[in-house]
Amino acid sequence: MRHMLKLIPLSLLLCTLTSPVALGNEVRSNGPAGAFLERYFRPWTQEAREENWTGWHQEILNGQHLGSNLRPVDRSTKEAWLNRALSAAAVNLKGISIKEAHLRVLPTEEPLFEPPGGPKTSYPFDRLQNGTVHPMEPLSITRRGGGWLLVTTPWASGWVREDAVAIVDPPLMTRIMSMPMLAVVRDRTVITYTSGISALEAHIGALIPMGEDGEPMVVRWDPSEGTASLVPARAPEGTLKPFPLEPSRELLSQIASSMLGQPYGWGGQNWNRDCSSTTRDIFTPFGSWIPRNSRGQGDLPGVDLSNLGRTAKARTIVERGVPFMTILYMRGHVMLYTGSQGLNPTVLHNIWSVKRGGQEEVIGRCVVTDLNIGEPPLIDRVIKMVFPSFPPGVCYTSP
Repeated sequence: MRHMLKLIPLSLLLCTLTSPVALGNEVRSNGPAGAFLERYFRPWTQEAREENWTGWHQEILNGQHLGSNLRPVDRSTKEAWLNRALSAAAVNLKGISIKEAHLRVLPTEEPLFEPPGGPKTSYPFDRLQNGTVHPMEPLSITRRGGGWLLVTTPWASGWVREDAVAIVDPPLMTRIMSMPMLAVVRDRTVITYTSGISALEAHIGALIPMGEDGEPMVVRWDPSEGTASLVPARAPEGTLKPFPLEPSRELLSQIASSMLGQPYGWGGQNWNRDCSSTTRDIFTPFGSWIPRNSRGQGDLPGVDLSNLGRTAKARTIVERGVPFMTILYMRGHVMLYTGSQGLNPTVLHNIWSVKRGGQEEVIGRCVVTDLNIGEPPLIDRVIKMVFPSFPPGVCYTSP
């Protein structure tokens, strides 16, 4: 008999966290997130260099993929997309995203799905999806053509629609980089101009410049004139907080729990999060920089668990892991350690499916589980425990 997948209420775990996590006030005043912001603004401060896409392009051209109608996509269609990318004019511009945008491997909105079935999961992975861009992110632009821009974001590179980007000049970049920032702490936050008209919608993980009176500032773009200006805006109360947030138990649990139940979206498909964007967006408001994908997050400093047996591994996670400040990594997947029930570690993660009874069991959303789900269980597949770095002055203790 197959058993129902056991999901764990996050509130049950929070009551076990008795030790507070706090950031000294004296640190916030002298720029605790300086290292984070230095990396965040690199698209503006460093010379733009295009990523080498040759291997990825060859994989796309030679692979078997399905289109939006779930019919095979012929090679000539893929070659047309690639030629559009190669024929785009080389430019050297700086920009800023003015709305959320998909980051694409080639300049097309058409999907390129992996065929379902076989050893793969039932999820329709779009091989052209490389992530999403939050609004108000700094960008460097190296190619332009056909309504598309090839950009480098703080985390990744790819093609975005041109209408999602404003071109910025050095004075505006300097002004934005000198301003304090606000962290979005509630998904689907609609920021409006002072007139009440919507300016943009932002999600957790986005940063917005803060004006002198604490108000959000957004870029107003006039494409007919090619001019961008920074103007005051408004946001619903409680949706924005000064960046970086203090990593307290209350705020960490508030942000993490707000993502529970959200649908899975690999690479930001359908504007949803996958496992690595979930962990990245949870940590970003606190000034903790972590890479975009699971492999990069697994390369962070941590503890090797690959040679431990199941019991020793669980004990090590419980004894050395810090709830909500520790990531558990296995190949292709990352999870946020949330605490334990005895010596049974629990995690928050956005996951598509696990194998049970030789069949795929779709979860398809952000959940809290233990590490015993799946066949083999996740605990057997976890190979590393990593500790993202927080701004100087973070103090925490294990419960």
